Amino acid sequence: MELGQYVIVDGHSGVQFECELPGSVEQVWAAVTAPEQVRLWFPSNLIFQPLVGGEVRFSGDPNISDQTGRVLDYEPRKRLGFTWGDSEVHFAVSRVELHVSRFVLLNLLASPDEAARNAAGWQLCLEQLEALLSTGQADGPHSQVSEDWSAIYEAYVAVGFPSGAPIPGQP
Repeated sequence: MELGQYVIVDGHSGVQFECELPGSVEQVWAAVTAPEQVRLWFPSNLIFQPLVGGEVRFSGDPNISDQTGRVLDYEPRKRLGFTWGDSEVHFAVSRVELHVSRFVLLNLLASPDEAARNAAGWQLCLEQLEALLSTGQADGPHSQVSEDWSAIYEAYVAVGFPSGAPIPGQP
């Protein structure tokens, strides 16, 4: 998977990934919103009320405590946006071909120094999402050894992504 991009959106720093994934829009949408599939690639269990203003619950991430957020944007099979802590996460799905979809993930950050850290994490997540859609199986982003994450993190730092945010599990 290619490196994501560092972006500024309405004055907020963010990281963005755009990729083509195997599967119809409906298959990709299910993979990014159905709790039984989300837990296979997303860093936390994610359960949400499908309406703007609805509650989002995050649990099961070994690096952060359980928390809640709010749905910011929701259009079935097209867009989902929500708060997560002091940041925002937005998904968009669109059709490329019958069994190929474009997926865009945008993470607006609480602080620019989170960019390299979050980009490395999202890249591992998206690799698992692609595996889920390709094979029907994924091990989850926390299954990767820390060396994988560290190498990806260093690649983002090397291309100039802001860095320095605390890294869970490291002093």
